[in-house]
Amino acid sequence: MKHCKRILDTVLRPDGAQTICMALLSGILLTAVFQRGLEESVLAYSCYALSAYSLVMTIPHGIRLIGICRQKLNENAVYVRYKSDLEYKIRLSIHVSLVVTAFYSAAKAAAGLWYGSAWLGALALYYILLTFARYLLFMYIRKGRHDRLREYRLYRLCALLLLVLTLALAVISFHTVYHGRAIEYPGYMIYAAAAFTFYSLTMAIINQFRYRSLESPVFRAGKQLSFASAFVSLYFLQCSLFSVFGDGSPWEKYMNMGTGMAVFAIIAADAVYMIRKSSEFLDKIK
Repeated sequence: MKHCKRILDTVLRPDGAQTICMALLSGILLTAVFQRGLEESVLAYSCYALSAYSLVMTIPHGIRLIGICRQKLNENAVYVRYKSDLEYKIRLSIHVSLVVTAFYSAAKAAAGLWYGSAWLGALALYYILLTFARYLLFMYIRKGRHDRLREYRLYRLCALLLLVLTLALAVISFHTVYHGRAIEYPGYMIYAAAAFTFYSLTMAIINQFRYRSLESPVFRAGKQLSFASAFVSLYFLQCSLFSVFGDGSPWEKYMNMGTGMAVFAIIAADAVYMIRKSSEFLDKIK
């Protein structure tokens, strides 16, 4: 009786090692079934049952692991500060954005030189100057200054850079799209690009409301640069999706041009608003 109870307890409540072994086994068996074309066989249905059982048994362990990780994070001073200190969170976000943008601009520049593409070269220049704007914000934050006059001057400089970049990139983009050219991602990279683009856009929109109470012009400039970068990435993604999955219809070109006009108009209007607000403040100081 005790032996049966032990077996039943193992079946209904397997430990972590047993659950991992079952999940790996079901994954291997499912891969073999799909590769061999045995989806309708008895073996396939047995694998489906084992896979469902492994999934159900994995959920409690996953919930328990998440709880342990959350407890460990709450004991970490850096994470607690990141969670509770809004300014620290923005500061860290600007640092990370600088690194990511610098890496992305270097990759675009290398690709432009390798393929001899003016389109990739224009994108590289856009992200290099965007990196420069974020670098200015990073250096100001790093020095720990609190000069409101200098912050608004930096805010206006970032807005001017954003406006010039947007207008230049709009001209190059429309010329490229009009001639039926676009960036094509190899293999499944387009899905990764799409996931990253939508994540960046979602976070940029959320941050517009989450950090609206911050009064620092430097923090607002970093937020607006992320917002503009996300919208530009969305436009490039659309062009790439039409290039990969479209059939070359004329309406695709006009759709890309229409989306580009909307995106660049939004960014340009945002940059003009930033210039106007900073100029009003600087005029009052003078």
